[in-house]
Amino acid sequence: MTRLNLHDVASLGDTMMLWLMVPSITSIVVVAAFVIHHIRHHDGGKQVRHNADAASSSSHPSVTAAHSDHGFGHGLTLRDVANPTATIDFNSRLPIPIDTSLFTGFAYVLLRRPDGDAHWDPHFEGKQRTVWVMVQGTFKRAPQGTVYVCGELPRPMTLTFWSKTFVSMIVTTIKSLLGGSLHFSFGDDTELPHLSLPLYQSADTVIATPLDDVPPKLGTSAWREDPAARAERKRTPVGSECFRTDMVYSFQFHTMHVDLASWSLVNLPGVPNVRLTSLMGDMSLRLGVYEHVPDPVATDAMAHVTKHYCFSFDISSTLASPRPMSSLSATIPEDKLACRDAIEFEAWMWVETFDVPSERRPLSYLFRILQEDGTPKTIHVSSAAVASVLASHPGLLTRARLDHYAAIDDQLVEINRLLHVVSTTPHTSAAYDRLVDTLRPATSPSALLLPHGLPPKALGVNMWRWDLNVCMEGSGYRIVSDICLRQEYFVLTSASLLLYRTYASQPAVKVSVHDITDVVTRFVHDLHVVAVYTWTEVLYLHVADPMAWKTALLAATDRNSKVLGLTRSNHKNLSTWSPFNVVTFDGLLVLNHRKIAALDDGGRNEDEAMPSSDVPTDAVAASAQCLHAAVVAATSRHHRAAFQRAVHALRQVDLATFTSHSDTKLVFLLNLYQALLVHTSLVLPFSTTNASMHQCAYEVGNSNQIKLSLAEIEHVLLRAAAPALTDVPYLDFVPDAAAYPSSYAVLALPTRDFRLSCALHVHRTTKCLVAYTVDSVHYQLSEVVRQFLGQHVQVAGRNVTLPLACQWFKPDFGDHILRKIMGLLSCDTVAKVQDLVDHPNGFSVHFRDTSPRRVPSHWTLSSPSSLDHHQPSTLSSETA
Repeated sequence: MTRLNLHDVASLGDTMMLWLMVPSITSIVVVAAFVIHHIRHHDGGKQVRHNADAASSSSHPSVTAAHSDHGFGHGLTLRDVANPTATIDFNSRLPIPIDTSLFTGFAYVLLRRPDGDAHWDPHFEGKQRTVWVMVQGTFKRAPQGTVYVCGELPRPMTLTFWSKTFVSMIVTTIKSLLGGSLHFSFGDDTELPHLSLPLYQSADTVIATPLDDVPPKLGTSAWREDPAARAERKRTPVGSECFRTDMVYSFQFHTMHVDLASWSLVNLPGVPNVRLTSLMGDMSLRLGVYEHVPDPVATDAMAHVTKHYCFSFDISSTLASPRPMSSLSATIPEDKLACRDAIEFEAWMWVETFDVPSERRPLSYLFRILQEDGTPKTIHVSSAAVASVLASHPGLLTRARLDHYAAIDDQLVEINRLLHVVSTTPHTSAAYDRLVDTLRPATSPSALLLPHGLPPKALGVNMWRWDLNVCMEGSGYRIVSDICLRQEYFVLTSASLLLYRTYASQPAVKVSVHDITDVVTRFVHDLHVVAVYTWTEVLYLHVADPMAWKTALLAATDRNSKVLGLTRSNHKNLSTWSPFNVVTFDGLLVLNHRKIAALDDGGRNEDEAMPSSDVPTDAVAASAQCLHAAVVAATSRHHRAAFQRAVHALRQVDLATFTSHSDTKLVFLLNLYQALLVHTSLVLPFSTTNASMHQCAYEVGNSNQIKLSLAEIEHVLLRAAAPALTDVPYLDFVPDAAAYPSSYAVLALPTRDFRLSCALHVHRTTKCLVAYTVDSVHYQLSEVVRQFLGQHVQVAGRNVTLPLACQWFKPDFGDHILRKIMGLLSCDTVAKVQDLVDHPNGFSVHFRDTSPRRVPSHWTLSSPSSLDHHQPSTLSSETA
């Protein structure tokens, strides 16, 4: 039996106490490494050496994914556990996509590369970290338990009884010092070995940004969390934190004690570097974030068996070219670590302006610098000043042209890298002095001093003013993307907001006042901007007087126009919309993903929850509220905002409440379809079939959220039990219900009904909607189809004319279509059809629509009583 001597226990205890001074992820990882190291040391070194030798001789002992020769190298492989076939790597130029049932977003896994990395080295300048993970995204549903960040091993550890007893004592001590927030497991047949900490309290940085705001840019080193907020976050009791679905979360964690390239623990105080193979053998290391919902009947050892992962990355080393163990000082140049007092800055945006004498668009830049008092400041720097600092790197673009925008984006990254290289040069060099003079002059040119108040001619803008009915105009700057600010001329007319690029005669952007849902003012760093919310995007305008523009825009949107739908935005193609301010997922435009901001009539702030009286009690009530709000949405800005809030609430409904009662599903889906139908017509009034029926969608459900387009609601859910159709003229393609995941089955109807597709066709073509209710849904459906057939079914001689919709959905009626619909025809028509059916000479059926009636310009909603009692009581967008 192996014994632990007192010297080993004392050294381990001293090391633990040193690292438990700060309850961070790094400290726990180091303590866990020491624990495993001492376990393996006392459980017999022969097995450890055997595992290490096996790892050296194996090309890939734990992960079978092939490694690309063009990847990070150094024998390292990065694998997404949730998506093993995906090709991902360390230090990638593009972020790694994350898409699980709980979380969607992007991530970077960055390593300090021993042989240098021209793109990422500037981000490591002045920092000792060697591993850096940055994640940004949104939760698809609100986590019901605590979210943990963890380190895992892919299989259980084989330990002796005494080693387990010793480590259990250590873990108990750690838990008591950290208030019980640490969770540790040796692993067994049902649980992987892991060590976990609550993400919210232990992450190095956590920044929550509303969906309607601009989050920090992923892949930059300028993430700064307010120190007071960070301290408050770390003091938050575990379990009381709240992750919301209407926020973008940016979090990062890093360490200076793991060098993955050498597969070693490094820079440990008073301890030589430790190879990871001596700790884990031939196993890989997994880094992940997961949700855990406590089970009151489970023991602590089994508490984290069931996990819902945000992501999990598997990191392995082939050890094909092992390098000698070295300390951090051998990996990082000393002169780079010595520059602790270098200027901290970040090239934030490039700016396109207009130079009147030359009639050109010169480039300039906005830099975020950290002042001596610790506060950040945005300054405006000309391209000439940047070129003077980078005199040894000629050929920088200095003019802005549309076809050069992508190159300028890349140039901004390169300028950022080169300037950080300059900042690490000796402080006596001429380049460093020029950098200081540029970023910290005696009087720093603030971004607030960007020129405003220029007339249109000074910006080269030519417009026909006589037919515009101008309410307000002026020059300003629009945030075109997260790294581009462009000088433009803004014109607000009684019908539209027009945004002209410099030296142009046609507006680059045209937004109808009927499409504006809200207007607020806010700060994007130091830029005071007006945020103009539309159905699909947010426009950020930096103007001289934001409050005056806000007042004018609100006044224009509050005017009730009697002619709706005539002054719409320019036709938009979804493929050209920027993901900077439009919420898209895999080509879908999710219309209810962004939460409406600002104060409403009740004085409620965007971050406050809606009053309980405003929140629907169930999914059916939520869909009915959306339908009622949709019909009047076009009448005023207040109604548009109310509609946006109503559809956003669909993301909070509990789909688990749907049971086998099909009528509840039926009513929810019918009302949901009609609300999305109206919403799509408001967003894309002149859209193609593909955009309106397939690409616009709602996100539904507070857990296991699903995205539903009009085509999917009808053909995947409402027609789940009906015969599959191969071609219908109002769709570009018919969705295949069998190809959808099981999460959609909770809303699928278990029975077929020939009335459904006919009723949806009526709603689409006539703009007449019905607020379906659970008690009256079947009567209401019959009335809708009865009125439709009464207008289109004709009997002349031995010929029966049916509407084309009956031909499209002919499989729904079976072989006897006339007998199927006779119960929905008038008495006179039924008698004529009966005579034909009984006539010995037979009859013929033709499919043709009668002369179409004029489709109204507005949507109308029939109340339940109007269908129940045959009364023409309607609520329209004109009379609301």
